[in-house]
Amino acid sequence: MAKKKAGVANEDSTTFVRVGSPSVLREEILHSAIDSTSILKSYERYGLLRDKKITLMKKVRTLMRKIEKEFKLIREKQLPKVEEIERDIELNGKKKKEVSKVHQIKKTKVVKTSLDRDIDEIRKRLSELKV
Repeated sequence: MAKKKAGVANEDSTTFVRVGSPSVLREEILHSAIDSTSILKSYERYGLLRDKKITLMKKVRTLMRKIEKEFKLIREKQLPKVEEIERDIELNGKKKKEVSKVHQIKKTKVVKTSLDRDIDEIRKRLSELKV
């Protein structure tokens, strides 16, 4: 007699299991299959959107670089320098003073409570004792 290995099943053997309501089980399996495919589909859409975003960001960067180069050219070649403008103003005899408006902070009167007044009095007494 040939010995059988423990834990290894024969390829010929099949196992049958009785299911109480197979239609409900099949329906649940189909619903889970639909859910999993919809998740995969949304993941694919997400990947496509991410790739689109990356390409658009690259285009924006290249456009920004071009804009910066154009501004640099405008500043260097086409705009007059500040010194020239100052000389023109001095030659015309109309030297304008630029007044910068400084916003003053309004001081609000702090209402002191009786405790604050007491603390101030105690500090005065301490300062008098040190002198």
